[in-house]
Amino acid sequence: MDGFWWIAFGHYAGRGGGYVCLSQVVERLHGMSNSGGVWGEDGRLYATGHDDRVTFVLSRSTAGPVFYLQATLPLTAERFGFSWNATQPGAVYSILRSSREVVVSKRQ
Repeated sequence: MDGFWWIAFGHYAGRGGGYVCLSQVVERLHGMSNSGGVWGEDGRLYATGHDDRVTFVLSRSTAGPVFYLQATLPLTAERFGFSWNATQPGAVYSILRSSREVVVSKRQ
């Protein structure tokens, strides 16, 4: 995004820095960091947790280091990391932690 590399780092001791997500997202992560994320062509960050069957659609604040929740998109299975393929519009690749499978599904 914007010519920079972005990284999420989970710090589970209650300290940290970087960008801030609102409590409505953090609560759904159940004490964990997010599991995966990818920037959309619309400039928003699409991120998943480890267990909830949802993708968080986040936008960056232009006035500071905050991500705002714009929407949640339902998923058919829990995800542990995901991405989409620019050469196959709409294709979403994810890892199902429970079965250790890579799943290809269609983004809506």
